[in-house]
Amino acid sequence: MKRYTLLLGLQLGLLAVLSGQSGDPEYILNKNFNGQAFTTFVTEVEAAHDLQFYYFPGWTSELQVVQNQTPATLSEVLTSTFADTDYHFFIQPNGQVILTQGKTIRPEIQLMDPAEIAARNSAENVAVISAAERQLKDFETEWIIIGDPAAPEQKPRVKLSGFVRNTDTDRPLPEAIVFVEELQSGTTTDSLGYYELNLPQGKYRILYQSIGLKETSRNVQLFAGGQVNAGLGALILDMEEVVVRANRQEHVRSTQMGVEALKIETIKQLPALLGEVDIVRSALMLPGVQTVGEFSSGINVRGGGSDQNLILLNGAPVFNASHLFGFSSSFSPDVIEGFELYKSSIPAKFGGRISSVLDLEMKQGDLEDWSLKGGISPVTSRITVEGPIVKDRSSLIVSGRSTYSDWILKRIRDASFRNSRANYYDLTTRYKTRIGQNDQLDASLYLSRDFFKLNGDTTFAYQNRNAVVNYRKGFGEKLFGTFSGIYSHYRFNVGSDAQAIRSFDLAYQIDHLEGKAHFSYAPDDKHQINFGAGLINYRLDPGSIEPDSPESIVVPRQLDKERALEGSIYVSDEWTVSDKFSVQAGLRLTQYLFLGPQKVYNYQENAARIEENIVDSTLYSGGSIVQRYGGPEYRMSLRYSLGPNSSLKAAFNRNRQYLSMLFNSATVSPTATWKLSDSHIRPQTGDQFSLGLFKNMLEDRLEFSLEGYYKLIRNMVEYKAGAELLLNDRLETDVVNGEGRAYGLEVLFKKNGRKLNGWMSYTYSRTRFRADSPYAEDRINQGEWFPTNFDKPHDFSFVAFYRASRRFSFSTNIAYSTGRPITIPVAKYQYANGVRLQYSRRNEFRVPDYFRWDLSVNLEGSHKLKKLAHSSWSLSLYNVTGRQNVYSIYFVSDGTTARGYQLSIFGKPFFTLTYNFRI
Repeated sequence: MKRYTLLLGLQLGLLAVLSGQSGDPEYILNKNFNGQAFTTFVTEVEAAHDLQFYYFPGWTSELQVVQNQTPATLSEVLTSTFADTDYHFFIQPNGQVILTQGKTIRPEIQLMDPAEIAARNSAENVAVISAAERQLKDFETEWIIIGDPAAPEQKPRVKLSGFVRNTDTDRPLPEAIVFVEELQSGTTTDSLGYYELNLPQGKYRILYQSIGLKETSRNVQLFAGGQVNAGLGALILDMEEVVVRANRQEHVRSTQMGVEALKIETIKQLPALLGEVDIVRSALMLPGVQTVGEFSSGINVRGGGSDQNLILLNGAPVFNASHLFGFSSSFSPDVIEGFELYKSSIPAKFGGRISSVLDLEMKQGDLEDWSLKGGISPVTSRITVEGPIVKDRSSLIVSGRSTYSDWILKRIRDASFRNSRANYYDLTTRYKTRIGQNDQLDASLYLSRDFFKLNGDTTFAYQNRNAVVNYRKGFGEKLFGTFSGIYSHYRFNVGSDAQAIRSFDLAYQIDHLEGKAHFSYAPDDKHQINFGAGLINYRLDPGSIEPDSPESIVVPRQLDKERALEGSIYVSDEWTVSDKFSVQAGLRLTQYLFLGPQKVYNYQENAARIEENIVDSTLYSGGSIVQRYGGPEYRMSLRYSLGPNSSLKAAFNRNRQYLSMLFNSATVSPTATWKLSDSHIRPQTGDQFSLGLFKNMLEDRLEFSLEGYYKLIRNMVEYKAGAELLLNDRLETDVVNGEGRAYGLEVLFKKNGRKLNGWMSYTYSRTRFRADSPYAEDRINQGEWFPTNFDKPHDFSFVAFYRASRRFSFSTNIAYSTGRPITIPVAKYQYANGVRLQYSRRNEFRVPDYFRWDLSVNLEGSHKLKKLAHSSWSLSLYNVTGRQNVYSIYFVSDGTTARGYQLSIFGKPFFTLTYNFRI
């Protein structure tokens, strides 16, 4: 029985009254149940009569029935059983028996002024429920009155809370919108569908909305705090486009700017390669987000490097968010709720990267029923199981994914591919439980592994491991805290055994251990204060190499391990100054300690930092402080309303980054290494200024935004020509700290609707870097500004979704961007009895522009509710025009000349068919 499912919905009005009995027809019980467990009594009574009980099982786990006579009416038995408890009951005419704790229900219809309420009720909280509400109908037309205006102590502000559920699936609705029309403000529900609002006493119409579901509302008159719940059902009728206006008004009314959000329902509609949508790469269709090449594993946000993005999975950083060198996302779409991308207005609680934060939220398991779903494509397969551990209280979700692409490689004519292998797997699980009314425990685990062997020779293997434990606790009505323990691990291995005499195994590893506490405090409706602290322990193994066979002549080598601590404290306040003006201001203070044991090389003063200028070294003992960095990080956002549908926003962010990624290719590879800031490689600092205009049109069906930004980056890390980045214990001689600058303009049009929706964006951006020094060895490009690898001035994206019917939908996207910069050989010359190449200035040339058009068609099975399994088919066509987009350009020497060749990954249309199922 869904006892407390319906109870949550009924408690819209069941909040308080002195006493109450049912006046409805009684049910005669001819059996004596005296002394029986209450749960057994309920089972037998429901079986013998046309009755249905609704209550929280935990209330009556130890309760025994008290029956003084036989026969007896149901009302008499319940009255005697609850005589010495604070439980109450109400019997509806339709046979529904509703139990409440501490509060009872008054059956008569009431819609009265405060004076009438005071005259008819005592000083306890009052919940008035109408006859229409007793039939579970017309919740939206009647008034729910909470509290007593005659109470001696009146609070100016009270807490209204509750749960929002999907009435079709009977599951909580996370991220549902709860909007107060009179105040033009609201909130969203958490992962359990729970919400809280701190409101002044008064009359309100509360709107409950969620994308794809029919909105509902409640009329509430507040004199005291209480709980109001709501249920949202599917949009069944073929209506005109339905607008979730509260959500779309956030586009204009929110103080934040530069924030993009995509729900998994939208991401899954995008055309997919290899049978699955790529969660991370779907962000490339948003303004201000680019990549250096097709299927590069990194993204570039507003002119930042791929290492300058903090990718979080349930709060844990992910150091490599791709499978198969960028061909597939690391995350299964069945276990992700969606993501938020912060390009600007980065909240003070986030730190460690200077460009963006990509915050992915894992899905929680079903709290009501167990289910199984998955998908099968020619290359990959996935399966997910979820369900309740304790109904309506705790849940578990487990998802696994794997690829079996070897069979495709073996059918390619090229022998190098036939001798190659490529596979991966990942496993994701999350357990979540509610402890009491306001406390939650949340634990998640993520594991992934990739293996690739090229032409039977070199092998690449890399793996991620992430674990998170969160405990959320309520401290009264206004203060909540979340305490987190986080572990992230990344490791890669490169090996070769083609020749036993040269066989080797190279390894690299980084570990991230973090503890933090985050608090949210809402003193009134004008302030939302967040504060907290955190500590990160970095453990980095920069690299080791070992022989892989007894015959190998490879000399074992191990670089010194690196250790560091990063501590932070922060506070921020979102202050609604007036209806027109709001401010979000924050300050984050960080302190970074690079720790021993460590050997630090000292270089000649007033000279280039090269190996020839090493004069000596300093040894630091374990735990001693080798180098200290730190400072303030400022966060400021302003919003000024130009009218009900438009606003002007401005923001400034300063961020510090103590961890940098090193690689000397255009695209990120699994062998890219992370490097901690030390005595020579300084932490990066980024300052970003942004200004934007936001406007909603056509009754919120069309959103428009125009954002401009300017970014300054200090101590940006870049490699020197000919740099050796692997197994280099003098890494500071092959990299430099320089300065970067980026600026751009982003335009976005977004169409919201039921049948047709999507967006169109254009971005103009430039990114430059300069490494200047008095010493030629420490200069790049002669100390002049040059475009970075990810400088792509023009970027255009078009995304459209069309739902022709409840079973058939269509989607398409178009992507265009300027070709990325490259450095090419421009001449050959003789030197030291050999031929040498003369290269152009750094990134002086560009590859051809990029263009791609994709299509997708989704066909769902019948929508009959009583089916053993529900299924759907997804057909995707990637690169419809077959354009040979250039991934890289390589050169082959031919006598006195060097010929260039373009390499494309998908030079033809690529078709994928995926079967999805749910049981």
